[in-house]
Amino acid sequence: MVVPIPLTVGATALGYAAAAACDDTPAPGPAETALLSEVLHHAQQPIRTILDHQHDRRTALNLQRAHLTSPPAVPCT
Repeated sequence: MVVPIPLTVGATALGYAAAAACDDTPAPGPAETALLSEVLHHAQQPIRTILDHQHDRRTALNLQRAHLTSPPAVPCT
């Protein structure tokens, strides 16, 4: 048995964490899934910060590229 728990940041689902049972281990119960949900909830803010930094970096690189001029033509001799 696998219990998927979504990892969301704002309205965006980034992926899923899964609680699973293998072989003779008991299926994850409400306590285990609640704990995993809480851990993922606490991870939302650091992940949001990382996503914001990545967006800022992409924006800065695009602005830098926009300011570059074409290289001068060099005549072949």
